Amino acid sequence: MRHLAWLALVFAAPVFGEPSNFEAFDFKNCLRWNITNEMYGDLNAAPRQYVAAVEFANRQPYSRHKSMPAQEFDNMYEKHFYEVVVVYSAIARDMKSKEDKSIEKYGVCKPHYPRGIQCLPNQDFPLSGASYQTVHSKGALTTLRCVAGCSSTPATIHNMGYEAMDGERNIEQEAALRKFNKLCGRAP
Repeated sequence: MRHLAWLALVFAAPVFGEPSNFEAFDFKNCLRWNITNEMYGDLNAAPRQYVAAVEFANRQPYSRHKSMPAQEFDNMYEKHFYEVVVVYSAIARDMKSKEDKSIEKYGVCKPHYPRGIQCLPNQDFPLSGASYQTVHSKGALTTLRCVAGCSSTPATIHNMGYEAMDGERNIEQEAALRKFNKLCGRAP
């Protein structure tokens, strides 16, 4: 039993250990999204949209954001690993705007990383309602392709690693960035 708990913790690291960092491109609207599940330390200092997303997550059966004793937390991950929900932040700079304008959105997803990620529907969030699965990648960092709910979401999201350690690269992201810069103009 302890072995299972240890394995759950190892595989859940992107869920509640190191933050997961992704990048996605909206070529139609010229938005380059930076997406992370890094949590705000103090909800009183967090944007109201983030607080609303946390409240939405906490209405789900298995929210990473609920306060609970350590044993209950470990039990939740051991028995309901693929049902745990986490709040993600998505920030993009609007390349079409004349002003230096950024957009922030928050959403609730089930990170099944490294297998994929599934975001709950009916949210004002770029990945809302979409499910992504990891595809074969050329670099050390993976790319996830949309497999369901893809009509108004990015076709792919790119794992950017945690602080891009040891020269890790995402080759698919690099190609997508070149395409984005060509279509939307180079980001400053």
